[in-house]
Amino acid sequence: MKKLGYLVALCPIGFIDSVIALRISLLLLLLSVVINRRLSLVDWLLIGLLGITAYSWLTVNGYERSFIAPQISSYFVFLFSLRFFYVCRDDLLNFITNLPLFHYLLLCVVYLVVQVKVGYTYEVGVLEAFMLIRLALQARQRGLMLAMLLAYLVLMFLISTRTTPLGIALLVAGCCLLKPPKPALKAIVLSVILLTPVAGFFLMGLDLSTSMADVDDNAEIRLEMLKGASSMIGVADFLHGIGFGGPYRDVSFEYAFWHPLLDTRFLAHQVSNHNSLFDVFFRFGIFVYALFAVVFLRVIWLDKTTNHYVYALLFVTLFSLSVNAYLDSTRLSHAFAAFIIGLMLLIPRRILRHQRAPNAAVVRVRSRTADVAKSPG
Repeated sequence: MKKLGYLVALCPIGFIDSVIALRISLLLLLLSVVINRRLSLVDWLLIGLLGITAYSWLTVNGYERSFIAPQISSYFVFLFSLRFFYVCRDDLLNFITNLPLFHYLLLCVVYLVVQVKVGYTYEVGVLEAFMLIRLALQARQRGLMLAMLLAYLVLMFLISTRTTPLGIALLVAGCCLLKPPKPALKAIVLSVILLTPVAGFFLMGLDLSTSMADVDDNAEIRLEMLKGASSMIGVADFLHGIGFGGPYRDVSFEYAFWHPLLDTRFLAHQVSNHNSLFDVFFRFGIFVYALFAVVFLRVIWLDKTTNHYVYALLFVTLFSLSVNAYLDSTRLSHAFAAFIIGLMLLIPRRILRHQRAPNAAVVRVRSRTADVAKSPG
């Protein structure tokens, strides 16, 4: 039953739209309830999200109310999927580390074929998450796995129209092959986490449209999105967020140029700011954002036990959140759950092995990943 869930989650994103993603997450939720009916950490997060949904429904007008479901659905898909990965966590890590390399190679070939057939659409999915988790966990055959992942990403870049796989390949290669000093990696993570909520305020008085247009038109629009969204944030909104139903940005803001995503009321309510880290802060406020950031910050807090492969997983996750609507897209958020579960589980398992001897119930699981603590950082 658990393996069924893993295989369903591995469905290529090219075949998934918002409706299919919701169905996948509901199936994963059902499997997780059958496997473990006890309340988990993720259940409390779901209860909190339900409360925010109800509060938003009661505090917005009729027009805005119609946008609550599309705006919040991706967060439910994320938590439904996360619950499955969380209750299956030991078996999940066993599945990832014990799946033969040939099977990973076959999955990569399937994903590449799908990309050729589907075209345009490419985002980081569950397969990439599993491969990065495997790199962080398993020292055995690590060189082959890393070479396979980098070759896959480069091929995906060559056959797609997206620069995302190339950017991710560079991040993974930079972390795993160059192995920069960990203090530098830690400083980058801290900068991204701390500056994202206030980035729009710093950009407010700057006109970057001309210089950014020469680099990337999408980057130009997204910087304007951050400015327009930040203009809506008051002191109270900074603390508890603006909730759901309202627009992602102010259509009356004085943008540097006209664009329908910036100036059209419907699209301002429908299309996110394409920076999921910022949008978590924007919708939920700084306190929830801080709780969300703990998942990333604990990796650098436990720096002595964190190898460069864990940093690769962390950087790919932050990159995906910062440049795409990764957590704000229903079709992508179930894949994001796989990245988050990796960051949630890799570090604590290492620390627990050093702090206390494993009991009989989990010794079989941990023995298969015991070489992680010995692997070079």
